[in-house]
Amino acid sequence: MKFIPDQEQLIAAKWGLNPSSHLLITAGPGTGKSATLKLRVEYLLEKGIDPSKILIITFTKKAIKELQQRLNSHQGLNIYTFHSLAARLLHSIGIEINPMSDALFKSLIKELDYPSLSKIDLALEISRAINLMPDSNQELAAIYSSLKNAKDLYDHEDLIKLATQNISEGKISPLYQYILVDEVQDATLLQLEFLKQLITSNTQLMAVGDPRQAIYGFRGSFPEVFSYIEKDFPNISKLELIKNHRSAPEIVKAANSIFPQLALLLASGGKGEVKIVGALSPYTEADYVINDIKRQIGALAL
Repeated sequence: MKFIPDQEQLIAAKWGLNPSSHLLITAGPGTGKSATLKLRVEYLLEKGIDPSKILIITFTKKAIKELQQRLNSHQGLNIYTFHSLAARLLHSIGIEINPMSDALFKSLIKELDYPSLSKIDLALEISRAINLMPDSNQELAAIYSSLKNAKDLYDHEDLIKLATQNISEGKISPLYQYILVDEVQDATLLQLEFLKQLITSNTQLMAVGDPRQAIYGFRGSFPEVFSYIEKDFPNISKLELIKNHRSAPEIVKAANSIFPQLALLLASGGKGEVKIVGALSPYTEADYVINDIKRQIGALAL
């Protein structure tokens, strides 16, 4: 079936080229975030924008591959995660950093003397703190950083810190005219500071996300990210994508009952089923979900 964009998607896609005209898009599940980004990039290219001046930031390698597949006919586009972008910018001025492996990070955590937290909770709190999450334990972050520096080690957040610092000191010049951020609800304060440094008076920002789908709170993302963006860019325009093109009516109705202030409109038909299941803990909840998926694909005997 041919994709037909709705009115809000067309507004976003054909947003002006004025570099001071930023746009923040709140887009619910199934409303076509990725399709809208694709339309926006195609519009910029149609208007003669050099692909090398367009930057798309997302959060996982999988998301990068999906965007590359959607935009496979357009060469020269820059599609990165925050961390891979920081590494590329540092490489451009001769700085090479190899962040420590997960195994080395776990080994470092074991050396920390912080008996009030389990090792798992300690790792989570360190991640929140070094990503500057509000109300995080900065004392713990300082202890961790001191131990890390003593061993001449770097983590992935050091990439972003160093890139941000070098841009602010004028050692790296921002390269992009149009920056599009996908899934912005998963950004941390550290990443938002990096993003601010990338944006000059000649750069337009378009950020797309959904506060209902923030999944990286354990490592520093936070629901107030939209408010922070509005504070950093007080003249930013806002747009909502609210037409769900994916889900059945029963599912949309259930979602709207949980988030009535961010209600979705139904744009598709079909049938669906909503099942409410109680769980004693996150672990039993995960077990139930895994086993139910296996049951539905026939991996378990009925």
